[in-house]
Amino acid sequence: VEFAHLDRLKANGENARVELLGKEHLDTLIRSPSSGIIVSAHMGNWELGARVVGHIIPSLGQIYRGADNPFIDRLFRNVRSTKGTILVPKGRGGAAQMLRLMKQGVDFGVMMDQKMNEGVPVPFFGVEAMTATAPVEVVWRSGGLIVMVRCIRLPNSHFKIEVLPPLEFQRTTDRKADVLSILKQINSIIEEWIREYPEQWFWLHRRWPTD
Repeated sequence: VEFAHLDRLKANGENARVELLGKEHLDTLIRSPSSGIIVSAHMGNWELGARVVGHIIPSLGQIYRGADNPFIDRLFRNVRSTKGTILVPKGRGGAAQMLRLMKQGVDFGVMMDQKMNEGVPVPFFGVEAMTATAPVEVVWRSGGLIVMVRCIRLPNSHFKIEVLPPLEFQRTTDRKADVLSILKQINSIIEEWIREYPEQWFWLHRRWPTD
């Protein structure tokens, strides 16, 4: 229901329903000379969070999985296509496009709580879950920033979007170890979000392997 009214859920102006906290961290990301990533999870109204952030970041790429129904897919694309937003299809071709765009300086929004068949196993609530590495590896190489954002649903169709300070991490000569350490940090923060608002985490696929 909210999806059809995202254009009316504004973060400023009269009758604003969205409180944005930590915008200064997005400004830091924008000023960074290297492309960075904005990490989020399927919590609250994540589409609203992406839309608000998309209005702030001048050029923001988003991984996009098309809906099977072409009419619904058109609706999704229209809602997600804010000014400066670049929709990249999910899959290996999209991953390659993402890497090219990030090398050109485009920041990317990524959802890190998704089920993955590829990647590396990273602890998530004490159980290893396959986690995507490509966005973090690009940032590790480029010297870019990682900023985490969540959207919290409040009563009466109001929302709070929280932007955390850029993650602090080391870049050593061991790229794989550094990337794994960053992914553990990201998963740990998402765990904290879910523990605080477990009823607001929405994910229908199996996050953990079944064997």
